Amino acid sequence: MAAHQLAGTLEKRSRWRREWCPRFFVVDRRRIKYYLAPPAIIDENDDELRGSIPLTRAVAAAEPSRPFCIRVGRDVLSCQTQGEQQRWIEVINAAVAALHPSQPPAPENRSTSSRPAQAQGAKEPQLLLLPPNEPQQALKWREPVSVVVPDSNSSVTVLLLSLDGSGGSSGGTGGNGNGSGTAESAQAMCRLLLFEAPVSADCLVFPVQPVGSASGSSHKGLRLHVRIHACEDVASQSFFLPSFGFLCLAAAFLVAGCVLAGTIALAAAAMALQVSQALQVSQAQSRLSKKRISFSVEKLAVGDDIAGVPTPTSIAQVPFWVGKWRLDKTCSDKYEPILTDMGINYLIRKAADAIVSQIIIEVRGTHVSFIVKTMVTVEDVLPIDGSWITKPVPPAGRMKGQFRLRLTRNTMTELEMYSEFPPGEGDLRDTLVMHQDGQSFTRTVVRGELVCSRVFRRLG
Repeated sequence: MAAHQLAGTLEKRSRWRREWCPRFFVVDRRRIKYYLAPPAIIDENDDELRGSIPLTRAVAAAEPSRPFCIRVGRDVLSCQTQGEQQRWIEVINAAVAALHPSQPPAPENRSTSSRPAQAQGAKEPQLLLLPPNEPQQALKWREPVSVVVPDSNSSVTVLLLSLDGSGGSSGGTGGNGNGSGTAESAQAMCRLLLFEAPVSADCLVFPVQPVGSASGSSHKGLRLHVRIHACEDVASQSFFLPSFGFLCLAAAFLVAGCVLAGTIALAAAAMALQVSQALQVSQAQSRLSKKRISFSVEKLAVGDDIAGVPTPTSIAQVPFWVGKWRLDKTCSDKYEPILTDMGINYLIRKAADAIVSQIIIEVRGTHVSFIVKTMVTVEDVLPIDGSWITKPVPPAGRMKGQFRLRLTRNTMTELEMYSEFPPGEGDLRDTLVMHQDGQSFTRTVVRGELVCSRVFRRLG
């Protein structure tokens, strides 16, 4: 039985719904476990366990109406007092130091004095929207706008007319979007890949790039945070009316006695109908119908503190997570609760936890290869730019049909994949975070309220 170092009730913010819920937390030597209510007995096979948080350095944080928060990895906990906050931070960091002796102390918060003026509350730059096939228009901060995106290869471009708060022109109005700036005065731009973006209360994050002779140093690390409000398919143009027109023309020629012209019109009508049906079938199979997407630009900030869509198409340096890895079962959660929720049968669930799995991660040009070896070998090859791929759902379970997945984060020390299952079957987020020693990482799988954390160590 693990030694329990601290226990108590804190509030936990849901990662996806952003709601605060009270949970009973227990810090032991390997993880932070939490329950809906204080359990009668705390042990390794506790059925009341709601989830767990991998042990990583804890830092003080503040949220609206909650000044005494703790950030542990990507999770945020809220305390009642500053003393309680400090005690939890000390105990968590002591447990981390004991588990990973080579891990350095938690870094101090970066000073905002080195950040560009627009990230410290200066006037927001004027925005100009360039839709794929529509005229340019002014774009207001935090106000929804609707655009039609033809396909997954099309992007919506947002121009930032000024990054010094001047509004982009002598008559600019800062961040209200009503100034007289033009595309020629743009200092930076941001390409938004919205076609496959999910509707969510969370923001997607896109990198800002300099335009023309603008200095690249002032744009380094800038991110545009975008919220998707609605998405609907736009019906494609039907060829029924041209076919009907040819039929009417053929009937007119035949009535007038022009047999040859009538025959030609009938043939044209038949051809137009076949082309229409072929296009409709092709469109249904490839799902390339246009989409009308409503979105808003929320803020301009430094860094990518909200998970979004990665836009690089290649990786210049070899990330630390590349290599061959082996599961360390002594400090890992069981995967069975996740598999049970996904409807995987009993024998497969038990076998998955009994086998010591291996993971091989490689970068292949514009894609990341993720190979998991258990009873069988499963390989996912995901585009670095965050594009979706579609696969059959896992066998030996209740799900039928196909699901899709993509990369939602890739840095030198983190890799994250997101999967969407058939309607009604939920989703799954799989995050890898490297440890400071560079020889191990924690893989955290989140499905609804279920959280499974597993530690993998480098082979060779």
